[in-house]
Amino acid sequence: MPTLRVSLEDDDSVVIVPSDDVSAEEWRALVLFWARDFVTPLAVRRLDVTMTTFVEKLSWLKEVWKRQGGSYEISPEVINQAKKFKDGSQAFRLLRTQGTKRHSNQTVEVPNLLASRRLTPRQQENILYLLDMENGANFSVPGAGKTLTALCVWQILKRRGAVGKLLVVCPRSAFEAWQDEPADSFGLKGITEVYAGTILGEKTEICLVNYEQLENMSRLGYLKNWVAHNSASLVIDEAHRIKAGRNSVRWNAVRTLSTLAKRVDILTGTPMPQGPQDLKALFSAAWPKLSKADLDERTLPLLSRNTVFVRTTKGELELPQAELVTISEEPSELQGEILKALQDRYVGINFLSISEAKNLAKRGKAVMTMLAAATNPGLLSGSKDFSHYEFGFSWPPVAVTSDKQLTDLIDEYLKHEVPWKFRYVALRAEELAQVGEKVLVWSNFIGNLASLKGVLKKFQPAVVYGNVTQEERAKELHRFRTDANCTVLLSNPQTLGEGVSLHQVCHNEIFVDRSYNAGLYLQAVDRIHRLGLAPEQKTTVELLVSKGTIDERVSARLATKVTALSNFLQDEHLVKTAIPQGDELSPEDVLGLNDDDFEDIASHWKP
Repeated sequence: MPTLRVSLEDDDSVVIVPSDDVSAEEWRALVLFWARDFVTPLAVRRLDVTMTTFVEKLSWLKEVWKRQGGSYEISPEVINQAKKFKDGSQAFRLLRTQGTKRHSNQTVEVPNLLASRRLTPRQQENILYLLDMENGANFSVPGAGKTLTALCVWQILKRRGAVGKLLVVCPRSAFEAWQDEPADSFGLKGITEVYAGTILGEKTEICLVNYEQLENMSRLGYLKNWVAHNSASLVIDEAHRIKAGRNSVRWNAVRTLSTLAKRVDILTGTPMPQGPQDLKALFSAAWPKLSKADLDERTLPLLSRNTVFVRTTKGELELPQAELVTISEEPSELQGEILKALQDRYVGINFLSISEAKNLAKRGKAVMTMLAAATNPGLLSGSKDFSHYEFGFSWPPVAVTSDKQLTDLIDEYLKHEVPWKFRYVALRAEELAQVGEKVLVWSNFIGNLASLKGVLKKFQPAVVYGNVTQEERAKELHRFRTDANCTVLLSNPQTLGEGVSLHQVCHNEIFVDRSYNAGLYLQAVDRIHRLGLAPEQKTTVELLVSKGTIDERVSARLATKVTALSNFLQDEHLVKTAIPQGDELSPEDVLGLNDDDFEDIASHWKP
């Protein structure tokens, strides 16, 4: 009798091996059914499937294989693990049906929380909702205190004996918050350690590690052992960084850690920057025991807060409204000629109307080039004064350097013009410095940051971008916060858009340019508009837009994306604070482009 033997490879992997009397035809039918989502050579007489897939298709063994005369042997380990997966799925589905106001106006006692550190009513409720969850998800807006809330949940569960130590996976920019908060809120000093590839100290209770280190198998292996040995809880901070899902090395590394952790909490203020499909990767990493049915794209948008996730909205923070102002100006005549030449070239090559994945890099580079030219055509010159590596692409693009007429126009621009956006930033920095205020200036292009550093020299600007070391970054941020003569901070959203609070010293932001990434934009805005502002404090965000350029398309598409995000998160204030009236990240993540964006561009660019 043809027999299938089913064993457990690890907690998340099942192996199916046929006996010798399973025919080639029978094996082929089995592989086609069980492995339809991935390529498996028929010649290999072994099939590896995830536990999620096994649980979903388990009934096939009895209803199909056994009825056709086959038999199967399932190890007890597989049966036990399958039961855990079914229980996890059931717990997730049960949470989805819970009342969304069951903890309204309730309070919670948090062990070791200092009397000087008072939780907001919404933080108290969020903690109670999160304690109801086997694994938590906090999608509160940036600045709502997600770090403190997560630490409170950890302290409560630690007191109960449910968890041991804490592993936090986060970008480097968030290290500061996770190092300061335990001491500031709980008086816990000397318990936090940044993992650097060496053995962690015995007194270490909280280990911090950035996403990049998880790509090193040796370091990941050590952290797996540390999590298992210490009954650790896992926090995935700025979790939108793993939204790429199973195709991402980082997602798979985080998923491996989550299967070993006693509890998992995902934190992000922008859980679905491109759409509800982004949630699948987040929930499947935090809840390894979910089925595809639990993460169906038709049902995910219907999830309500206070069931499987919590969220504090902008309105609930009761912050003074941020004033968003769009500053629009016509490009100069020469800049207009450059933009028209670029547009004609790219439309002619047809980059923007081809949707095949193989053309993504080419299309992304075309869009990036137009974004650069809308602000500062000098970036396209290839001059040593500018960055030769932007958005992960070599720079400048061949499409520019191979066109002599275009390069001549750019050289002419460099000799005779200063971008109008640079002039505006200089004037605003002067106005603000005169009244003792500071300003945070954003640009996605390192070349722009370098140029602005020279333009704004008199304001002794601090500069932070990806290649700045952790130590230098800390020094620059300290200088901006404490030095009265340093009145400007220059940075890009992909570097400083997360994990840093600047609202204590800065209340003005200027976006020299923006990409299509709604999540990065919202995160950047909230560096200065967050919990802790005085009720009378005015926060101003200025968006610089070159008329008739791709800047206008970016504004329109970001408005659409932010509206979709706010609808899902039941947060009308997300729209009000993000849309003006009148990240370490891959190039694709930074640009934030999807097919709808390309279609929008193509519809407005005519040959």
